[in-house]
Amino acid sequence: QKLSAEELAKNNKKKASFDYDAVQIVNDKKIMESLLSDEGASDNYVVAGLSIPSVGIRLDIYKGVSDYALLRGAGTYLPNQQMGKGNYILAGHNMEDGVTLFSPLYRIKNGALIYLSDGKDIYTYKVNDISTISGTTVEVLNEKVEEPIVTLLTCADRYAINRICVKGKLVEKIAVQEASSKIKQVFR
Repeated sequence: QKLSAEELAKNNKKKASFDYDAVQIVNDKKIMESLLSDEGASDNYVVAGLSIPSVGIRLDIYKGVSDYALLRGAGTYLPNQQMGKGNYILAGHNMEDGVTLFSPLYRIKNGALIYLSDGKDIYTYKVNDISTISGTTVEVLNEKVEEPIVTLLTCADRYAINRICVKGKLVEKIAVQEASSKIKQVFR
C-alpha cells in the first residue's frame, strides 16, 4: 500500500456515497476514461487494501459505492463498517473478463484466504460460503453477526439481476509490523 495507516484512517472519515442504486453497469471504456481523468486523486478515498492471492485479486478499498470507487477497486457497502467487527461488506464490479476488479470471484473456492489491511493491521478471512443470490436479497447486508465476517458482492450477470456472494470468517488479525514477509507480500 502506498498510503500510510494515518492517511487511510483520515480518508475513512470523509463523506462518501453509499447509494448502491446509483451504481451504473460499466464497461472497459468507462474504466479507462475514469482512471485517466483523475491523475492520482483517487488516493483521497482509499481506506484499505484487499488481496485474494488464490484468484489474483489485489485492489484498493474505497469508502462508499460510488461509480468513482467501484471503477477503481472495491467499495465499502455501509458507512461505519470496521474490519474485524461484524459484517465487513465490500462491493466490486464484475467485468466478465476473469481478471479485472471482482471478475475473478467466479473462480474462488471455499477455504481461500481473503486479506484486508488498514495499514495498521492485517485481517485474514477464510472463505466458507459462496453463493449466487438475487440482487434484491438483503439478508447478506446484515451488519450484526455472531462472529466477524467479510462479505464480497459482485454482479453475476451482465444485467445485474443476480449477485455472487462470497463470505469469509475472520481467522486472524495481526499488526502489520508483526506479520511475516509472506503475508505482507500479498499486498505488493
